[in-house]
Amino acid sequence: KTTFSGPAKVSTYFAPSELDDGTESASFRGRALRGRQVALPEGYSGYAVKSLSGGAPDPSKGEQLRAVKRVGKLHYWNHDTAPTDRDEVPMLMQWLGVSQALHGTVKRG
Repeated sequence: KTTFSGPAKVSTYFAPSELDDGTESASFRGRALRGRQVALPEGYSGYAVKSLSGGAPDPSKGEQLRAVKRVGKLHYWNHDTAPTDRDEVPMLMQWLGVSQALHGTVKRG
């Protein structure tokens, strides 16, 4: 159990390395991680947010957040197993395109 709640020097303790297959390898608290970068679909953006109250962001409490960075891709990590297109994150990205095709506006020409 971790009891530390202060800031961490992430760049010191979390140092991913790129593997020959384009995935990444790292460890966190002694556990092996394998990950990869995934682009967000066209028309979608991700945001890193910061709490205006200074604590950990918690929008479920009605807390106001401020976007501090816009991103077009993200990293996801698996424990011990190499990332594949069958992982939840890549499948979600595929589903966004399927959902748009099913529910989007059809242009008639």
